Amino acid sequence: MKRGEKIITRVSLPKRKEVYKALRDELEKVNELASHYVDKAINDAFSILRSWERRAEKGRASLRKPRLKRVYVRVKSTLRKVVGERVRVTVRPFEYLHLLLVSHLVLREGQRVGTRRANSQGG
Repeated sequence: MKRGEKIITRVSLPKRKEVYKALRDELEKVNELASHYVDKAINDAFSILRSWERRAEKGRASLRKPRLKRVYVRVKSTLRKVVGERVRVTVRPFEYLHLLLVSHLVLREGQRVGTRRANSQGG
């Protein structure tokens, strides 16, 4: 094999349909949040794995399993509602988190953002 030559490797992952039901049932046992969060987590995980599978097969990713660098949550549109200047996010059924909506930034209550103030004297 020549230096710099890519090795084509076949990576096989189970189909989403094959493991979705069992995985969802298992996550529902430990999940304290609304069920929509479980669905989103499974969809995001499969998306990340499919992307890694394609890159690994082309030799662009290592064969080690992918790891998340940051923890995040995607909120389905059915779990959020804009109420005035706030966004209401359902955490559990009938339990909500209210976030302040400021200039297209969603902030947690009490969180500060550095902003520039316009010169009020116009000069």
